[in-house]
Amino acid sequence: MEYDDIVGVLQTHFAPKPLVIAERFQFHKRNQGEEETVAQYVAVLKRLSEHCEFGAYLEDALQDRFVCGLKCETVQKRLLTENDLTFRKAVDYAVSAETATREVQQLSGSLKVNAVLAQKGDKCRRCRKMSHTDEDCWYKDCDCHQCGRKGHTKRMCKGRARSSQDWNRKEKEGKPELKANAVKNRAKDKKRRIHQVAAEESESEGIRLDTDSEFELYSLSRKEKYSCISLLPVVNGKKMEMELDTGAAVSLIPWEQYKSRLSQLPLQPTDIMLKTYTGEPLAPEGVIKVQVELNEQRATLPLYVVKVDAPPLFGREWLRVIKLNWKDLKMIHASDNLTIWKLC
Repeated sequence: MEYDDIVGVLQTHFAPKPLVIAERFQFHKRNQGEEETVAQYVAVLKRLSEHCEFGAYLEDALQDRFVCGLKCETVQKRLLTENDLTFRKAVDYAVSAETATREVQQLSGSLKVNAVLAQKGDKCRRCRKMSHTDEDCWYKDCDCHQCGRKGHTKRMCKGRARSSQDWNRKEKEGKPELKANAVKNRAKDKKRRIHQVAAEESESEGIRLDTDSEFELYSLSRKEKYSCISLLPVVNGKKMEMELDTGAAVSLIPWEQYKSRLSQLPLQPTDIMLKTYTGEPLAPEGVIKVQVELNEQRATLPLYVVKVDAPPLFGREWLRVIKLNWKDLKMIHASDNLTIWKLC
């Protein structure tokens, strides 16, 4: 046999010619995959058309299958409105649209822009703060202290506003019993008021104070004075006066007190970056592990060392482990410029 005849026999045996109808079936049912780019989709279509024997109709077949199989309906509708559309024009437009969409997504992801929060004066409808959206608000799963329903704070409760409006309307009508009740309620509210601290500020993350009536705070200071809650935990065998701060995510100790009281504990590096109340970054010098004892509770907890001129802070990280008895909160010291609260 001739060499060409032998090659032809072997090819027929090991690689028989595909059926045209089967190849065209695979070609016409192929759509763009969810994670597939336009360029990858075009390459697959060209490979599938290899044995379809389209001949002079190849360009039209590729164009039709390409437009019909695109996953982006916006690009698809745009191409269907073109009069003189060709396969090359369709591919170029789809690639350009895909590139533009990808660049916009990357830019949005890098900037992390929240269009809702960017608008001036737009506040969360659950707690009235501007640092998050309604869906990200911590209070969306919390009970309101005014109406008992979930999803908002007492200050943002619509039931509270309606009650106030009803009272004002009836007071104008001259109902004596309402006036008497109003005087009593105002007296109670005055007793429960703690300087300028609102009820929502007691509902810090990780701490729940059910109602104002469940605990009493005795105040001797004037409204313009600053008040704080001071704790006396035993830290590594020695009592340390710390200021309770439910707004602090971690517990802190200033550098000078660390050097004078806990310098025997070596500082460990930390990647945590803190922020002050005004948003300024504050990098800790390091972190140490200390033994904390309070109210017959003991735990080994992290204490971050920072170079600031401030008292040690008892933060939320410790509060999740060391439970406090809020009903025993009493004020035992008052001065001209500072009021200190202690837990008995």
